Amino acid sequence: MMKTILLITLISLFELQIKSLDILPPDYDFKSHVNSNVTRKNSVSAGLVDIIYHNGGQVMPGTVNIYNIYYGDFSSTSSQQMISLVDYFSQNLGNTPWYKILTSYYQIVGGIKTMVSANVLYKSSHFTAVTAKLQTITQTTITNTISSLIASGDLPVDENGVYAVIFRGDLSYTAFGTSWLTGWCGYHTTFTHSSGKSLKFFVTGDPSTAAVGTSCEGYRSTTANGNIGADSIASIYAHELVETVSDFNGNAWYFADGNENADACAWKWGTLLPGLPNANIVVGNKNFLVQQNWQPGVGCVLGSQAPVIAPTPAPTVYVPPTVFVPITCAAYSATNTASATQNYATCTFTACAGVSLRIADCDASRCASGVNNDQYIRLYDGSGAAVASNDDSCNRCSIITYTTSGVCQKYTLFEGCYSSNSCSGVFTISDSSISSSPTTAAISSPSVVPTAPLLTRVPTAVPTARLTALPTVTSNAIPTRLSTLSPTPKTSTQYSTVPSKSVTLSPTTTVSPTSSGVIKVCASYTATATSSAQVNYVDCTFSVVGGIVIQISDCDANRCGVSTNDQYIRLLNSAGTLVAYNDDYCQRCSSLTYSVPSGASQTFTLRQGCFSVSTCSGTFKVISLSPLPMVISCPAYTATNTYSATANYVPCSFTACAGVNLVISDCDPSRCSSGVSNDQYIRLANAAGYDVALSDDSCSRCSKISYTTTGACQTYTLKQGCYSSASCYGTFNIAATGGSITRMANTNRNPAPNPVLSTDFSKVTCPFYSTTLTKSATRNTVECKFSACPGNTLYIRDCDGSRCPNYQGVANDQFIRLLNSTDDVVATNDNSCGTCSAITLTIQGSVCQTFTLVQGCKGNTACVGAFTITNV
Repeated sequence: MMKTILLITLISLFELQIKSLDILPPDYDFKSHVNSNVTRKNSVSAGLVDIIYHNGGQVMPGTVNIYNIYYGDFSSTSSQQMISLVDYFSQNLGNTPWYKILTSYYQIVGGIKTMVSANVLYKSSHFTAVTAKLQTITQTTITNTISSLIASGDLPVDENGVYAVIFRGDLSYTAFGTSWLTGWCGYHTTFTHSSGKSLKFFVTGDPSTAAVGTSCEGYRSTTANGNIGADSIASIYAHELVETVSDFNGNAWYFADGNENADACAWKWGTLLPGLPNANIVVGNKNFLVQQNWQPGVGCVLGSQAPVIAPTPAPTVYVPPTVFVPITCAAYSATNTASATQNYATCTFTACAGVSLRIADCDASRCASGVNNDQYIRLYDGSGAAVASNDDSCNRCSIITYTTSGVCQKYTLFEGCYSSNSCSGVFTISDSSISSSPTTAAISSPSVVPTAPLLTRVPTAVPTARLTALPTVTSNAIPTRLSTLSPTPKTSTQYSTVPSKSVTLSPTTTVSPTSSGVIKVCASYTATATSSAQVNYVDCTFSVVGGIVIQISDCDANRCGVSTNDQYIRLLNSAGTLVAYNDDYCQRCSSLTYSVPSGASQTFTLRQGCFSVSTCSGTFKVISLSPLPMVISCPAYTATNTYSATANYVPCSFTACAGVNLVISDCDPSRCSSGVSNDQYIRLANAAGYDVALSDDSCSRCSKISYTTTGACQTYTLKQGCYSSASCYGTFNIAATGGSITRMANTNRNPAPNPVLSTDFSKVTCPFYSTTLTKSATRNTVECKFSACPGNTLYIRDCDGSRCPNYQGVANDQFIRLLNSTDDVVATNDNSCGTCSAITLTIQGSVCQTFTLVQGCKGNTACVGAFTITNV
């Protein structure tokens, strides 16, 4: 598995001798940039050269935890400022438009497609003091430092984490045969900890403390935050982080020439922020200059955009093809390869399980008896393990037969010569189990996909690593052989408008497609001088459920073929964060496609404007491109002392059969944003009572579970709690695709007799109640039921002066919840009149139904009450 590392200076090819038992086998090669005479295109539209996903390759799909480690003497004032700024950058990078470029990346493992999340959670910073100047450090120094911090309890063993190591610039660091400052600015890799876990880390240095000048600074004028160390580190830090998340094992996302996403955009800044010569993105409330990243189907960008050329989408469930087209590796010639252990050529391809590979070159002109052409070949699997080798199977030429197993993965053929001889060859790779005659069957995806062979020297054991090139590198070679990317025509699959929350919506009802297919048609607009939709724009708001893909477009031929009608649109989420934007998708008109994060429904704002100061008009439509999931809501809960959802939790039960894809989440910004003390913890238990999934801190301090049901149809229970003994609250939504789910009634309530009511009532008085330990009306409650019809406006209250705020000299803190006929919580209240409660609600929908007033007390206090329900 050979990949390109961009080096900065003209270096000769050499064999690395880094050896360690705690690192992965090699997964890269070296090639001097001065031999590259063609520059990679900056975007897919400029030339069809896109990044490729290799089936079976893994990404980091969940929240990525960040641990910053500072190695060296950082006691100076400027160094302390650097640390403060880098930590700030770490804490706020997640969910920025720049980082959300990663949400276009995914993995397909075990047939399941999982997208990369936009969430990054800064966990902690740690310091290792080194006072000696110009001390020499190595990768072993770094891995030992991480291991020591774990052993001392300062760091956890975290396979969902990335350990970011930043060393002082006057330390001498050599890795992969070349030194920091003269050969690289940063790299990422993994190592195996003594626990057996594979841990991910990346390394970079502080150029402001370097003993000599360094082009790792990226620029030498005044920097965005006045600290050249932090401002230089930020871009390299971001580069290595996104490569770690999208390709930590080197077998997921990379170009045909081996480069990863950020490599394609190294030292390319894009458009600077208005009026700022040294910043192009905003992180938190600070400006930074960060290189662009590659978005599949688009190119180098500073924020997620709609694809200019739609890439072929990966299937939700990958079914390995049964037939593949034989491939031919590029012709090679080599010498002194020591039996294909050095100086060899490579031919890389992907194969799934069960392919009977035949790798051969028995051409008579090269392989006949008496021809001095002594080949030697070796085959390596996706983990870097040698699985087959051959010498002299057809005279002096070579043949390998091997049946693949396990997951779909990348294989690499090392093409060399016996001992120190010279030789040449052209190898073909085919499946010997099928006929070699042409087939007319439609083949959706070949089992074997060739990638560009690269001439390389490789160590016997070195880590999977990626280096960030210095800014003097301005070109990347276009590979000699590229996989063809055929755009898939867009299908106008149409779905109904997402309904607003209605008390009559049954939780077992799926949202069905309709013929309209439009979530919303925005009002026609005309605007001028909007500064690319930043001022004088026209807003269009709409709400959508989480987990779907939407398209926002106005590609009307009458408007878009006019050169003077130059639209520009920006999309903001419910928190007001820019998540996507577009200019000139269809001639001068705009269109964007956006994947709505899983979780609760949220309201988006489309800012409709015009490019620069021009005048334009348009009518935008919001359409769902994916099936709308079925969503049910658990009642709002509050809890404390649940010991990570093992006791005192609030249950929410539902039934599901096998094969239903569940996303259970509460990622509401008002509860889950950084700084909110609301540390949830949830567990999902099956009918046998076993926990099948759990979550803590998936979206800041809130929780999210993704799980596919198995086995017989059964009842699952969501255990809603809090981390450790903390208190917390939340409202979880359960989104299901691939099948239906049904909410079960809450068995943790004490039902009361139903009063005999008419649906046309003017006033109902619930019986006086007294209770305690209700956990904010989630248990030990007293119920009062009544019927109501659409159009009734209900006033539910107990504001009696003798009970609110005190009853017989004791605080009387009520808490009430209103449930509809399907046990959906439609309203809650605490403290509307003193410590007593009140709810005002207008019934919607089309049918009359029975409601339940769940009467309790705040927390675990005791309280009394007598509620009246008035229809006005």
